[in-house]
Amino acid sequence: MPAINEQMREFLQLPGARSVSLVDYTNDRVLAEFGHGIRGGSDGTDGVAALVRAFVADLDLVSREDGNDLEDVVLTTSGGYLLVAVLSLPTGTRFCIQLRMDRESGNVGLALRALRHFAARPPAGLAEAFSPPPGPPQRRTRALPRRYRDPTRRLRAGGQPVDWETPDPATLRRVLGALRELCSAPVEPPLRSLRTGAA
Repeated sequence: MPAINEQMREFLQLPGARSVSLVDYTNDRVLAEFGHGIRGGSDGTDGVAALVRAFVADLDLVSREDGNDLEDVVLTTSGGYLLVAVLSLPTGTRFCIQLRMDRESGNVGLALRALRHFAARPPAGLAEAFSPPPGPPQRRTRALPRRYRDPTRRLRAGGQPVDWETPDPATLRRVLGALRELCSAPVEPPLRSLRTGAA
């Protein structure tokens, strides 16, 4: 998307800017990135995306007030700054822009102002341009027809109806006792008899 690529390159004109990345933080997908020190196409964005997910999922860590949305995060290390701004989109928030800056020459205030301006007014069509790749097409299978039978009518093998009588409780107790004896009887392992026969 040429418009967002041009805007992201403008971030690199800020004092001390090293790299800038646009990330879908719901699946750690890097959508675009520019600058120095980008290693293998990641620049450490996966860990930052996990941090954004944690803040978005539980903003009580930061604020007890209802209705608050995460806007930006500033992380300071001994060597630099990492600024993360969450983009406001009509379709919902799932993108963030990450700007890495040098600590000696970076101007955090100026960079934050630029990030907030970009996050509040992202380019039109951003969500559509970077929509997740479609999954494989799903085949529709028709459900098998169900066979409904009258439970009151039972048939013999030849198709003749059978009149069933409800068994008496004494018969049921005898059957249950026989099943219990069958289950509790010790069973000789089949391998043992095979070994004996082989010897």
